[in-house]
Amino acid sequence: MRMLMVADTYRPRVNGVVTSIDTFSAEYRKMGHEVMVVAPEYPEGQKDVKDASAEKYVIRLPSHHIWFDPEDRWASLSNKKSKKIIEEKIINGGFDVMHTHVSGSLGFAAVKWAKKAGCPVIHTYHTLFEQYVHYIKIVPKKIGVWIARYVSKIYCDKMDLVITPSTQMKDTLATYNVKKSVPVIVNPTGIKIDIFKNFSRADFRKKHNIAESTTLFLFMGRVGFEKNIPFLFDVLKKILVSRPDTKLIVAGKG
Repeated sequence: MRMLMVADTYRPRVNGVVTSIDTFSAEYRKMGHEVMVVAPEYPEGQKDVKDASAEKYVIRLPSHHIWFDPEDRWASLSNKKSKKIIEEKIINGGFDVMHTHVSGSLGFAAVKWAKKAGCPVIHTYHTLFEQYVHYIKIVPKKIGVWIARYVSKIYCDKMDLVITPSTQMKDTLATYNVKKSVPVIVNPTGIKIDIFKNFSRADFRKKHNIAESTTLFLFMGRVGFEKNIPFLFDVLKKILVSRPDTKLIVAGKG
């Protein structure tokens, strides 16, 4: 099968969406499928790590700055270069399915591309956007939440299939009144356990002066308001009452 991953955010950016795309793409390729990614171009000076070896699988489109999100880019779809790439490499690219990951400019465009190409379009709903509206300061929270829910609904309504990484996400989408004719399934992103093969628990505890008897809990991910990390602090307080030799490690950028 020939698949197109449609990514409004992709390398050199590093985030959960990118990790999911790379993880699934690698596994699909192991199964014998051909997977390409269409994504915006990024400036050469982007700070995040860029995986040059994977670039052969990526179709890049010209892009421009997003005023409220300086780390990401908005694909420019109307210029001559973009139109040529879209026509030759995407619409006439022989894809059997187009899989979107963000309801941005590329995500909405992919609905039209799939229709022209005569293939299904599916979407993984990675992000509860209503929990991110606080990042756009000029939009009142209530209005931001309404917009996030409305855009999510109308976008998912256009899909042949919607995938969520958790049951909670699926249940939330149900409250948005996504069309009942659109199937919604749960399929979590796996973890690349191979990268932990050579990890030494004893060395880690020694380096950070943590006793072997100490119980450790780990949160690994981006440190942001919407991750609800304070919930873990509240739980830790309750655990410490009966198990004082317990620690919580929070690892991630924020």
